[in-house]
Amino acid sequence: MRTYICEIRTEQNNIYIKRDDLFPFSFGGNKARKAVNFFKEIDNGDFDTVVTYGSSSSNHCRVISNMATVRNIPCYIISPEEASEPTYNSKMMQLFGAEITTVPVDEVSRTIDEKLAELRECGRKPYFIPGGGHGNLGTQAYVDCYNEICAYEKENELHFDYIFFASGTGTTQAGVAVSFTNLTLPTSALGKKLEGVVLW
Repeated sequence: MRTYICEIRTEQNNIYIKRDDLFPFSFGGNKARKAVNFFKEIDNGDFDTVVTYGSSSSNHCRVISNMATVRNIPCYIISPEEASEPTYNSKMMQLFGAEITTVPVDEVSRTIDEKLAELRECGRKPYFIPGGGHGNLGTQAYVDCYNEICAYEKENELHFDYIFFASGTGTTQAGVAVSFTNLTLPTSALGKKLEGVVLW
C-alpha cells in the first residue's frame, strides 16, 4: 500500500516527506505498515486469536488491537507493569476490547508462553506478534517502503542523497538498511545542495 511523497523546497536543499502518517489505518505510521503484513498472514492462515506484547503507550499494541477488533478476533496484550500508566493508547486498546495482562517485565516472556498454551488448550489457534512488530514481516514492511521510494525516484527522474528516519527499537531501520546496499551515499555532501527523503 503505497503512501504519498511530498516535496519541501528550501534555498539550500530539496526535502521530500514520505507520508507514512497517512497510512490508511489506525492513525497510520510505521506500526500500521508493519501490522498489515502480520494480518495478511493471519487472514490467510487458520488463526482465531492474536497475542502480542507492549507497554501502555505502545502504538504497536493500539494498532494490533484495532486491526483485531475489525476482524472480530480476540486480542491479548501482555504488558510490563513498569510501564503501565494510563495513556490514550491504553484507553484505545481497552476500547477495542483487548484483554491486557500486566506483569513485572521479567515475567513477560513466561506469561506470553503461558497465555499461548492456555489458548491452545481451549481449542484456540493463536497468532503471536512480537512486540513492536519485530521480525521478518516487520522488516519486510520497510523493505517495501524503500522500494516505493525507489519507484518514486525512477518515476520522477531524481536520486535521493539521504534517507532520514526515526529509529527506536530498530525494525524500520533494519528494513531500510537491508534495502540500502545498492545505494551509494555521497561522503562530501555537507554544505551542498542535497536531495533527501524523510520517513514520517
